[in-house]
Amino acid sequence: MTIQSTGSITNPALPLTTLHSAKASFVQFLTPVIPSSVSETLIVQSTQPLEFTWQKVPGLEGVRIAVSLWDIGGIGGIGEIRCGFPAEDLHGTLPKSLLQAVKTFVSGVGLSGAILRVLVGDRKEVKENGVSYVIELGPDACCSNIPIDVGVNIQF
Repeated sequence: MTIQSTGSITNPALPLTTLHSAKASFVQFLTPVIPSSVSETLIVQSTQPLEFTWQKVPGLEGVRIAVSLWDIGGIGGIGEIRCGFPAEDLHGTLPKSLLQAVKTFVSGVGLSGAILRVLVGDRKEVKENGVSYVIELGPDACCSNIPIDVGVNIQF
C-alpha cells in the first residue's frame, strides 16, 4: 500500500510512503506469555528488557511486527513506546533502557498501567520538514495469539 499527502495549513505534506500489509497468516508468539483471561494483566518489569519471540510463518517477507506499549500512565505524565521488528527476525526487544527512561518521566516509584498492542503488518516513521509521522498498519484482531489490546502493569 502506498500513501501520500499534499498537506494543509495544520499538517505538513507526507511524502510517498510504501507499507506492507500481511498476508492472511497467523503468527504464534512464544513470548511474552499473555494472561489467558482478559481480566488479568501482563506484568512487565522495567529492570529487564521486554522480549518478543514468534514462530516462523511463510509469506511474511517484508512484513514488520509493530509493538506499541502505550497509555503508560503515572504521576508525572503519560508515555508511549513504539517499535517495529522485521517478521523474518523471529524476535524483537524493548530495551530495559527505554522502559526505564519512560519510568523516569511518568512515575518515580511503584507501578504504572499501560496497554500492549501488537500488529502483524508494517510500521514506519516518516520525517518531513521537522515533522515525524509514525504509521502502523495491520489487522486489528485476527493475525496472532496476542489480543488487540492487553492490559499491562509495568513494575518499576
